Amino acid sequence: ITATDLAQMELNIDYSTINVNVPMEYIAKANVEDVNGNKNEKEFKVTVIALPIVAEDEVVVQETVTNA
Repeated sequence: ITATDLAQMELNIDYSTINVNVPMEYIAKANVEDVNGNKNEKEFKVTVIALPIVAEDEVVVQETVTNA
């Protein structure tokens, strides 16, 4: 989540509805207020996915790809 403004502002994200131990789709809220009192709020989806089940004889390889 990003917010831009010409004035100084404070961005707050409320993750209180999210349980990272229960895989499902959640709704979180972000709100922002600038020094002039202008406010905005946005809801967004957060999807928690279950960890893969790995057998004892398997090797887990994690890759991160970034496009430069």
